[in-house]
Amino acid sequence: MKEKQSVKELQPYVVNPVVCSVKLDANEGNKDLFKDLIKDIGDDFYLNLYPDDNYTQLKEAIVNYIGCKIENISVGNGSSELLDLCVKTFVDTNELILSLDPTFSMYSIYAKIVNSRYIGAGEGNDFPINVDDDIKLRKPEEMEKYKKELSDEINYWKFLQYEFFKQWKALKDYVNDLGIEFIGDIPIYVAEDSVDLWANP
Repeated sequence: MKEKQSVKELQPYVVNPVVCSVKLDANEGNKDLFKDLIKDIGDDFYLNLYPDDNYTQLKEAIVNYIGCKIENISVGNGSSELLDLCVKTFVDTNELILSLDPTFSMYSIYAKIVNSRYIGAGEGNDFPINVDDDIKLRKPEEMEKYKKELSDEINYWKFLQYEFFKQWKALKDYVNDLGIEFIGDIPIYVAEDSVDLWANP
């Protein structure tokens, strides 16, 4: 997936270099911008700045732990913010966002915001996926047949899932020790067409 051309052409915001006054309420930078003023006033001075919306501390902790590049990390406040970032970065006007309904309502809202199209594929929609009726119904002999035929692929995805959970647990423990907590959404229902229901009829 490639980012939109308009995103590639974006230029970073630059603070006005002309110093004509000290704007303590404009959140124009960080404490370093006012360090001389803070030094003159004293250590008890509290500068009320907005939280770091670049999540610098969290990103640096992740970089130090797993060794990736900081520009490859996206962090947000919950799924809405990350979805907003992804849609604005990758979805152009009149492009299509496809999701299975019922789903998170923000997909359709963000599609409207960027003038793209949203299609929610409901339970009754037909898609040409070749799946034998026998495997859909989890007939034991067919399950065994597919386990043998697809054993390499099944083991590959099992291994990836194992590695992901191992790395996620290590990362979570590491950032928790730094006083950083992850807070995320949890599903409030199980989709009728999910693998969870198929595997546990």
